Amino acid sequence: MNTHATSAPDSILVACPQCHSVVRTPSDRLGEHPKCPKCKSQLLEGRSITLDAPAFATHTGKGSLPVLVDFWAPWCGPAR
Repeated sequence: MNTHATSAPDSILVACPQCHSVVRTPSDRLGEHPKCPKCKSQLLEGRSITLDAPAFATHTGKGSLPVLVDFWAPWCGPAR
């Protein structure tokens, strides 16, 4: 029996804004500008991104972070 077992740090799942891969990121390292291991882009850029249906499903269904959604149409004047 191992009495020196260590627990893994709390982590969250972050969907990459570029390649939409889901990346497990330690929550205590979120302030260190984590990057996607697949495409090397920054995971938490703090800007809006445009998503197609499959990417939307990944970000809202597989990621741990809350997602703010803005639905709009280019033909709708008030929405622009």
